[in-house]
Amino acid sequence: MDTAGEARGRNWDRLWQGKKRLFLWAATVAVYGLSLWAGLAFLSPVPFLLLLGLGALEDWDTGYISDGWSLLLAMTGLLSAWPHHHVADSLLSGGLCFFIYALLYMVSRKSLGTGDILLSTGAAFWLAPVSCLLFIWLSAVSAALALGAAFLAGGQGFRRAVRFGPFIALGGVAAYGLEKMGLIPVLAAWLLAG
Repeated sequence: MDTAGEARGRNWDRLWQGKKRLFLWAATVAVYGLSLWAGLAFLSPVPFLLLLGLGALEDWDTGYISDGWSLLLAMTGLLSAWPHHHVADSLLSGGLCFFIYALLYMVSRKSLGTGDILLSTGAAFWLAPVSCLLFIWLSAVSAALALGAAFLAGGQGFRRAVRFGPFIALGGVAAYGLEKMGLIPVLAAWLLAG
C-alpha cells in the first residue's frame, strides 16, 4: 500500500480502535435488537445495507475488509432472524457460505481474501439457504462481468487483483431484495425447470 493508501487504511482502522468505539458498536447492535423487540422490523434492511456497504467501501478504498463489518453483519442477521424463528436457517446460510468460500480459498488462495470470506459469511446470516446460494452466484457473476468488461475495454481485467467486496455487496443486496420480494422460490423453480 502506498502512503495515501496507508493513510486511508488507518482512517478505516480508527473505527475499531479503543474501548469507547467498541462499546459504541455494541450499543448500536443492542439498540437494533431493542428496535426489533419493539416491533420496528421495517428497519431491518438499514443495518444490512449500511454494514455491507461500508465493508465494500473499505475494500474498494484500501483493498482490505475489517473483520468488524463481518461480525456486526452476523450479529444483526441473527437478531433479525430471531423474531421469525429463522435462527437455524441463518446459521445454516452462514455455514454454507463459509464452507463454499473456504473451499474455494483452499483450492486457489489468489481467488479471494479472508476478508471477502468473512464479509460474505456475515451477509449470509441475513439470508435463507437458497438465497445464500443465489448470493454467492450473483457475486461471482457480477465480478466476472466487470472483469470481462475491463478486459474488453483495456485488457487489464485479468492482470491485477480484484477487490471483491463491492461485488459481494451487489450480490448480497440483490439476493436480499429478491428474498424480501418473495421471488427466490420462483427463480429457483425457473432455474431447476431448465
